[in-house]
Formats: sequence, C-alpha cells, structure tokens
Amino acid sequence: MKRLKHVFFSCIVLIAFSFLGCSAANTNETKSTSPTFHQRWIAPNPNATPVPEYVTAWPKQVSVKKLDPVLGDKLVWEHWIYGEEFARRFDGFPIEKADKELKNSPIKAIVLRLFKKNLWESVNPNYPEQYTVDIDLYFEDTIKIPLSEKERPPLKLLEYPKGISQSFKELKPFNSDDALILKEAKPRNYFYKKPINIFVTPIDGRFVVPASTGYYPQIARGLSFVSLRNGQTEGIAVPLQSKGALWLSLQGERPFDANVTSKGVPAVIGLYKKTTIIFEPGEHPEEKGYVKLPHSFYEVALPKMALIEDLNYCISQRYSYKNNTHKQPSKERDEFFQWCEDTKTKGIIFAPSDYLSTHPQYNGLQKTGF
Repeated sequence: MKRLKHVFFSCIVLIAFSFLGCSAANTNETKSTSPTFHQRWIAPNPNATPVPEYVTAWPKQVSVKKLDPVLGDKLVWEHWIYGEEFARRFDGFPIEKADKELKNSPIKAIVLRLFKKNLWESVNPNYPEQYTVDIDLYFEDTIKIPLSEKERPPLKLLEYPKGISQSFKELKPFNSDDALILKEAKPRNYFYKKPINIFVTPIDGRFVVPASTGYYPQIARGLSFVSLRNGQTEGIAVPLQSKGALWLSLQGERPFDANVTSKGVPAVIGLYKKTTIIFEPGEHPEEKGYVKLPHSFYEVALPKMALIEDLNYCISQRYSYKNNTHKQPSKERDEFFQWCEDTKTKGIIFAPSDYLSTHPQYNGLQKTGF
C-alpha cells in the first residue's frame, strides 16, 4: 500500500509537470569516471506475476560508480550524443564519435544529465535530495514549439541546484556569430499549448510528459534548445521491441488516446498493454514535431533510469522510517535496507515481486520493461 501511495504521488508530480511545460562507440561521455560494470543474469521467478516478453530475467545488474552509484565523484553526470554537423560547429566533440542516426535528423545533439535535487523543496525544504533527470535537446529551429500567450511564473521545482546550469553554457562555438547568439540567447517562459511527450513504437500507449526548464528558440544559427526534466523516471526509458523506437513529440502530438487507462495504470504515464496501432508519421514527421530518438540514447538511459528509480525509492522510504511516518516490522525493514544496499553498491535491480518477499509490491520498473 505504501508503494502504491508512492506511485500515486509520483503521478501527481508528473501531472503538475505537464501543466508547467507541458554505441557507446558513437557517444561522448563527459564529467564521469569509468564505471565498474556488474553483469549477472538469474532465471526469472516462475511464481512471479507475468510480464511482457521484453522483460527477461531478474534481477538485473547495471553499472554503478564509487562514491555515488549514479554520479561518481561529479556534481552532474552527462552523456552527450551528437551528429557530425554539431561536432563541426562546437569545440570538444570528436567527429569520429558522431552518432550516425543523427546524420539526417532534425536533432543535432541530445544530452542525458543526472544530478541531485530536493524534488519536494516547495513542500518540504528538509526533504533529502533525490536523483533528477534532465534531457537537453538541440534541434533545427524550423521546428517551432507552440506556446500560449500566458507567461509561466518561476518555480523552485524547475530551478537548478547550486553549481549546475544549462548544458549549452558549456559550448564553445567555432564561429564568432554563433558565439554571440549563444551569449545573448533568451528563453521563452510561456506555457506550451500542448505538452512535449516521449512515447515508444510499436505503440503500447505508454508515454511521459516531462517539464520544461527552458525553451530557447535560437542559441546558434538555425539551432533551438529545450531542456526537459522528469523528477521521477517512469516512462522515460520504455521497452523497445524488435525494430522498435523512441519518439519525441516536440509539438505535443501523439498517436494514441492519452485519457484511456488500463487497469491500475494512471493515464499520465500511459497505457500498459499491447495494441495493434502502427505509427505512421508520414514523409516529413518533423512538420508535426515528431523526431525519432537515437538508439544510443535508449541504451544509455535505460540502465540509468532503472537504477535511479530504485535509489529514489530507497531515499524516500529511508526518510519515512527516520521520521516514523512509515512503520513496518523490523524484519521487513531490515530486508528493505539490505535491498537498498545491494542496489547502491552492486547495481542489482530486483523484480517487482522479489524486493520484499513478504509484501510484494508494484514497482515502476515494470512500466519501463527493464
């Protein structure tokens, strides 16, 4: 029941976010140390609740780092994926590491940024910091994000922690004109007419609506920028079936009914069922704001999202135990703490039915298919 309440609270946050703004060889990772990678596959529990065919064996083990399992010794962990055109415009991006999937894409670069922030600062300034996800997108300015006439007020939820700023402030353009535009770039602080979303194809209905921490119509010649934030990670990294893809909808269009729900899954994070819907964006999908995300983003994001999902839950539950708002028998509490320690130090991601043997609970990772 406690877990269900946590999931419900997460969904409320995602709804609030929607109102606000609503391989490895081919990438360049910065601000991170080389991780120790743990890999172990264990046969699935035959008594566990059935899951889709793209979920294989539990538990999974993912990359963890020393000092901080996600960030290592850095304030912010970044992973840049960029195309050749972007590498020729900005210093520090080797052309040989350009992602081939971005060669003819309206997206010129995409950055996965992870850091810690009090996600409930406006409600409880004493709440512990949890992992926060930003996805920074650099795309052709021919794609316009439709804005309302109503200006968006500042909100602590979308502020950056001390020492962290927009990723484009790190860029060093080769061209002096680009440098000048970048220096003078201004955000458009208005609500979106339709919230930006990310969904998976073949379509199973799941999607995420992150908040926007800033939309800049121009940061360099022909180049726009938007930063998307999701405090809780449900829906960002969804399962890819054979020949599947992640799609970004910058203009808020989506080829499914966002208001329909399947049993037990709120509409804000989409449906959790297979459908026969085939997504046909047309000859020029960018005209409707549809852009396919590179597989290299998915390959990096999925294990990180899975790790963060569990670690954030551990942080919130530890806080509840400490403040006596969450009471459980000592045996279950000790079992939970051991599960958290294994996740933190070994990167073990347990099956939803396994992390508490006496009280199986719903875990958001089944929505990601990891």
